[in-house]
Amino acid sequence: MKSIFFYFCLLLTLIFSGCTKKVTHSERFNNLIGEWHLTANGQDLNHNGVLDDSEIVPKPDSVVIVAVYFANGTGYTNLTISGQSFSNTTINWLLLDQDRVYREIANPNSSVTTTNDFRIQTLSSTTFIYPVPTSMSDTNYEVFTKQ
Repeated sequence: MKSIFFYFCLLLTLIFSGCTKKVTHSERFNNLIGEWHLTANGQDLNHNGVLDDSEIVPKPDSVVIVAVYFANGTGYTNLTISGQSFSNTTINWLLLDQDRVYREIANPNSSVTTTNDFRIQTLSSTTFIYPVPTSMSDTNYEVFTKQ
């Protein structure tokens, strides 16, 4: 009787140990992981709510903005102008609203934390575009290219 109980417990242990929930991420989440360079800015001049190709202005080569995203929801951004690094900001990030909104939490371990939500226009394996609200207009966009 003891051996039957032992094998029954062993069987239950094996069954439940194989029932761990595997975390799967969306295609957009996986696309975001990696190193991105801000290559252009844009402004929705025709106010159609979309950044058209004719509305994109390339960034000068002397200004390099890099964003790096890790699969654990952390990352960093770095600004370099004419070869001189000016900021390296730690971030936490996530995708919300069925992966249509990108949330960035800058300096998450600091007393000066900022959180911004950006509605994604494009997030593919090579291009990441989202509007950046400003005090003058809500039609400015940032265009990142994956490296």
